Amino acid sequence: MLQECLKNFSPTDSAAIQFAPDAMTPFLRQHFQNFKTADLYRDDVDLNLDLRRLALDDESYDFLFASHVMEHVDDDMAALNEIYRVLKPGGLAILAVPSRSGKTIEYPEPVPTEHYHVRMPGMDYFDRYREVFDTVTLYTSDDFPNRFQPYVYEDRTVFPTETSPYQLPETGRKFLEIVPCCSKQ
Repeated sequence: MLQECLKNFSPTDSAAIQFAPDAMTPFLRQHFQNFKTADLYRDDVDLNLDLRRLALDDESYDFLFASHVMEHVDDDMAALNEIYRVLKPGGLAILAVPSRSGKTIEYPEPVPTEHYHVRMPGMDYFDRYREVFDTVTLYTSDDFPNRFQPYVYEDRTVFPTETSPYQLPETGRKFLEIVPCCSKQ
């Protein structure tokens, strides 16, 4: 899926930035000659940036990747507007979050046992993306062949727990992974 999204970006002419570098960093670094990493706190990145107030020029990046970041950002709408601002026309942001709830749950404070999440996004969370971006395409586990199924299997009937005090109980054990691709026209 990522390779399909990247085919529209020239490796030599496109600028890309990844927030919270992870296992995808080597792949992205190979695809873009103009590639930067960013994080709010880490010192092993190219730029220390706050997604809510990006110290970047308008329309400075063609591609932005931030996987499992937005659930940590208290003012996520400010961050989404900043991401939109720094994307060039025709730009794409991939902003995956863990969708572990039927409906988004906003936490009253960051939860240390959930890596300081401030919310548990549900399917309705992507409506926030649609308020900002021109097009939002959701790819789910069901869009891929069985051998690549990135489903999450989890017993959520036990929630809330000591380590997940704000999550609500849900039935079922198999949950989709969702990758939102957010475009600026």
